[in-house]
Amino acid sequence: MDDSRRRESELEAWLTSHGVYLAATSSWGAAPHPLGIASQTKDQDLQPSGRGLLATRGVRQGDALFRVPEKVCITRRNAVAVLGADIATPALGEHETLALLLMRERALGAASFWAPYLNVLPSTAAEVGASFIWSDAELALLQGSAALNEAREFAARLRTSYSELAAPGGPIDTMAARALAPADAMSFEQFEWAMAVLFSRAINMREVRATRRRRRRRGVRARARAPLSLIHI
Repeated sequence: MDDSRRRESELEAWLTSHGVYLAATSSWGAAPHPLGIASQTKDQDLQPSGRGLLATRGVRQGDALFRVPEKVCITRRNAVAVLGADIATPALGEHETLALLLMRERALGAASFWAPYLNVLPSTAAEVGASFIWSDAELALLQGSAALNEAREFAARLRTSYSELAAPGGPIDTMAARALAPADAMSFEQFEWAMAVLFSRAINMREVRATRRRRRRRGVRARARAPLSLIHI
């Protein structure tokens, strides 16, 4: 078994052990799961789109496809539980809050509760392909596009946000003082990685719930479970 497949198997085992039903065969009171985790999927244009879920058998409209317990999600609530309410304060943005948790858990390595999930994430922001870390030469390819200014503005906001987090007495300073994470694990490069992961994988569950309410008002059955949550598989 190659390293990639080993890590994926460990992720599946971890999810199953914490209440995510993924069994491909039936058991007492449970039918075979209609979805399977695939390491490589393609979008509607047949372009590679990375890891995802594929239907392995027929699915009826209105069926619950999967349920993910909140305890395995990287959420603000879990960040407060791990970091403390005085670090993950209501005034701290959700992306910044989750980024701090990601950075801290990554530094823990195998000791992290989320280690099996972290092990299948991209290892660098460059691997994600986030435009906010592109070089000037790469950004020049966007000349004439609104994406150019957006990428530069986002990169500047990222710098400002990190400066505020790392200021004396700020969240990163407090985390280091409490030995929640070593200083090198809370560098700007690690912050870039965490934000790249979030912007490529986070799901805004408030929007999901709002969509569900709208669908229900129209008489359309919809199901979703579990604010901003990192639950991408």
